[in-house]
Formats: sequence, structure tokens, C-alpha cells
Amino acid sequence: MTLPISLPQIGTTGVVQPPNLLQQAVPILEAITQQKLAAAQVEHYRSLAEERKAAIARQARELQDQADAANAFYQHLSGAAVRLKPEKPSKEGVPSHQGVDETTGTLIPLPQFERGLGPGALVGYHSLVQDYNKAVLQQQQELTSRAQIEHTKALTDLSTLQGIATARATADDATTQDILARSDLASDVGQRRAIREVLQKVGAERAGRLAQTLNIGQGRYGYLIGPDKQGYITDSRTGGARLDRTFTVKDPAALEAQRRNAGQLVDLLDEQSKLIRDLGIGSSRNPSLAAIAEASRVLGVSTEGLSNWLRSDPEQLTRMLRTRFAHLYVGLLPHSRSSADLLNNLTESYWAPAGSGKPLLRRAERERQNLRQILSDLRDGRVTDWTRLPGFAQAANAAAAEGQAPPPDTPIQGSTNPDDWVNGPPTP
Repeated sequence: MTLPISLPQIGTTGVVQPPNLLQQAVPILEAITQQKLAAAQVEHYRSLAEERKAAIARQARELQDQADAANAFYQHLSGAAVRLKPEKPSKEGVPSHQGVDETTGTLIPLPQFERGLGPGALVGYHSLVQDYNKAVLQQQQELTSRAQIEHTKALTDLSTLQGIATARATADDATTQDILARSDLASDVGQRRAIREVLQKVGAERAGRLAQTLNIGQGRYGYLIGPDKQGYITDSRTGGARLDRTFTVKDPAALEAQRRNAGQLVDLLDEQSKLIRDLGIGSSRNPSLAAIAEASRVLGVSTEGLSNWLRSDPEQLTRMLRTRFAHLYVGLLPHSRSSADLLNNLTESYWAPAGSGKPLLRRAERERQNLRQILSDLRDGRVTDWTRLPGFAQAANAAAAEGQAPPPDTPIQGSTNPDDWVNGPPTP
């Protein structure tokens, strides 16, 4: 380091005066001070660099711990490693598990993950497990609370509906009892009037039960709600039935459905008539051999498939139309266990039996045309009394007879005294 040298000063007298000792020491002290300041700055910069280096290393370590903890938590949560290597039972009595509490669905820290983690990563792993368990338990509590609210609401709604149903049943009972109290139940006319009034003011179910109860005692007249939801009075003695015209239809949709079915039958009969016009009356016959094959069995095996081979295409079409006719027609009749036999008889009436000649085939076609006219009137609403439909009265009586049969262990009450019916059906 170069030291500054003070040159001697030339005074006014022209004689050079040498510097004193203090003047010579000042530059040396200033140089030493600057050197110390420079060294201090270098040391300060060196310590800052070390601190930053340590901070970066510490941050890298924390990030690595977080990554290790996240990886261990993911491996734990996915369950892949645990399923391959379940945790063994511990000495403290904890049974073998796969890192999940089966009762609560929370996670259990696994030593197989803890052993491979550093202190910071271990803390992070435990923290992630705790946060997950806290979220699971909170969600379970929310679901439990929501389920309890919904359950309480459902119970409230059910109680309300039950209360409404009970009130309605009580009102219906009171209305029925009032009608019975002022009705002459000893006469057929009075019974029919009571049934009709219950049907109009209370409903079809109560009226049906009342009709069945009264029929147990009388046994002749019955009251039936037909497929068209109109009321029909049946007479078991004559086998007839008639429309109760004082009853107002409460279900126009059912009547409209009946009319649509009648329209489908009209279309079916028109298709059969067109087949006869195009190919002759013979296309509507049923060959004898085909009928025999259809009803026979060989070694327990049905030969019905052979019957179609014995029929021509027009004859097969006639057979299909006859089957469709039966399926559609049965929907127009009151349902009873004897409907199948009645329907077979009706089908035989409109399609000639197997082996019939042309005169009988033509007669069957005329009968189908007559039936078509009835169905057409019912379809278009020109006729509203469905008892004009062949077989309707017989099916209605059969349905009424089946409906009035009590269980075998129920004694039949035959009282016709109106005083016995004032408070409802008499008890035996």
C-alpha cells in the first residue's frame, strides 16, 4: 500500500520547514481505518452469503420434507402398498390393518411409511393424516345431520298423510252411515239407491264393498264397476246386466280407453273381411288337420308348430287375427276366473270351427259384421251401454258372483232388516 508523503513547504521567507510528527501520523491512521472498514465489509458480505445459503438449504429441506410427506400420504391413501404388505399386529394389541379404521373410515399412520421419513417429513405426514381424518369426520357429521333432518321431515310428512287419510276415512264412514240410516235396505230398489249414492258421494271402493255386503244377504242383484268405470247392475237369476244411468262417470279416461280398444277390434274385423273379399271365403277356414295338430302332443311334445305348416298363408293370417281378437276382446269384459271359457265360446261364435264348410264360414262372417256394428257404435259414442256387447252381461255376473264370495271361515249374514244396517254391516 502506497503511503502519502508530505513535501516540505516553502515559507514566505524562502526557508523550507519540515512537517511535524502529528502531520506525518494522520495519513497513516486514515489508511489503517480504511483498511479495517474494507475488511469489515468483506466479512459482512461473507456472513450474508452464508445466511442466504443456509436459508436456501433450509427451504430446500422443507420442500423435500413436504414432498416426502405428500408421497407417503398418497401411497397410504391409495392403499396399493398396504394391500401388498398389510401392517402386522403390534405389541400393544393393535390388530393387523391396512392403514384404515374400518369403523370410521379414518386413516391410521403406518410405521412402514414413518420409518423412511425424516423428522420434518414425518411431521408433515402426520399433519396430512390428521387433516384428512378431520375432513372425513366433519363430512360424516354433516351427512348424519342431513339424514336426521330428512328422516324427521319424512316422519312429519308421513304423519300428516296418515292424519289426512284418517280424517278422510272418518268422513267417508260418517257419510256412508248417514246414507244407510235413511235408506230402505229391505228392498232391492232401496239397496240400489243406497249403493248409487255411496258411489257418487264416497267412491267406488266403498260402494263396491257395500254392494258385496248387501249381495251376501240377498244374492240376486249385484253392483259392478265395469272396465269403463261405469256402474252396472247384475241379476244372477236372469244372467243379465244393465247400465246404471244415474251414475255419472268419474273416470272419462277409462271410458276413452275402452273406446280405443273397440276401435282396434273394428280394424281387426275389417282386415278379416278384406282378406275374404280379396281371396274368397275359404281364406277364413281352419283346416281339420291343422286343428288336430295344434291340439295334439306326440311323446309329450306339442305339435303346434306343425299346424302352421298345414295352413296356407291366408289361413295363418286368419288364425293370427282370431288370436288377436281374443286378446283385445277380453279387455272389454269385466274380469273373472271364467272369462277364459266365455271368451273361447265367443271366439267360436265368430270364427267357424275347424273343418266347417262355406255356408258356416259365410254365417260366421255375417256374425262378425253384426259385431262390428256394435263395436263401431261403442267406439264412436253412439251407444254408452256396454251390456250390448256380447258376453258382457255373463262376464259381469261371473265377476259379481266371485266378488261376493266370503272367506271359508266367515259366517254369512243374511239379515235384510234395515234396522240392522243403520250402523254398518251387521255382525254375526
